[in-house]
Amino acid sequence: MYSVTTLEGVLLGLAILLTTTLLVLGVHFLFPRAMRTTTAGVECPLIRWRATAELARDEWTRRFTDVTCCSVLGTSGVAFCRKACLLAVARSPRFTRS
Repeated sequence: MYSVTTLEGVLLGLAILLTTTLLVLGVHFLFPRAMRTTTAGVECPLIRWRATAELARDEWTRRFTDVTCCSVLGTSGVAFCRKACLLAVARSPRFTRS
């Protein structure tokens, strides 16, 4: 019959916990993310006007990560934007649950 001492059991449990933690963190940070572009009407905090923006949404975390196009600034102007509309859209109840 095989028996495990208390020290061996603790070390085995720590090894399994460490392996599981490394695998979960590796999947979370190293695997490529699935992104989906969503068109949303937002209020531009820069000029306080209503704008239509294409927002990139991470499908794993369901968070908005980037503004890819904006009707106020255009595609080339998005690089100069602070992208504060992402916070306003994230707080909106329409986009938090889906």
